[in-house]
Amino acid sequence: MGVLIPAAVCLLVLAGITLLFRRSLAVAAAGERLEQSIDLFSSRTDVASIESSTTDDLRQTIRPLARPLRWLPPAIGVLVSVSLLLMTSIPLSICLSIGLVLSLMLSQLEGSWHQWRLSRIERQLIDLLDMMIPMLRSGAGASAALTAASEVTGSPLRGQIDWCVRRIQLGDSGSQVFQTLAKRMPID
Repeated sequence: MGVLIPAAVCLLVLAGITLLFRRSLAVAAAGERLEQSIDLFSSRTDVASIESSTTDDLRQTIRPLARPLRWLPPAIGVLVSVSLLLMTSIPLSICLSIGLVLSLMLSQLEGSWHQWRLSRIERQLIDLLDMMIPMLRSGAGASAALTAASEVTGSPLRGQIDWCVRRIQLGDSGSQVFQTLAKRMPID
């Protein structure tokens, strides 16, 4: 019984931290600036021609924002429950509840980490677009503006932008490359 009280307190503290973290991410999203920047770059005719092409459907899309660790918290919870049951004389119901609480806490932590990564990439994307807009208005080409802006961008988004620049330099159309990027990185 002495183990359940600290576990419940830890769960309550983690839930409070998660709530505060998600609120801070919501404030930092700056969705209006992102929508205005995307509207500046997107043209409706290019989107229609991209949707009709089937070349992207045949390729496997790599998703850098996938959640490969989603299964890990339940697995750790089951492992801890079984370990406690086999190594101690704690009753079955308490071992299962400890494993469940641990699994829920780790799931919250993994979800918060994923949301943090998404918000970081969204903030970098907003900054990238804010750097590109003046370059495009001054007459620079889209590829040159994207290359110059990607040199200043940080690590999570920089690899994806470098991939876009390489694909455009190899001859793929810019609208097709950005449509594929939208599939690879499903963020608003």
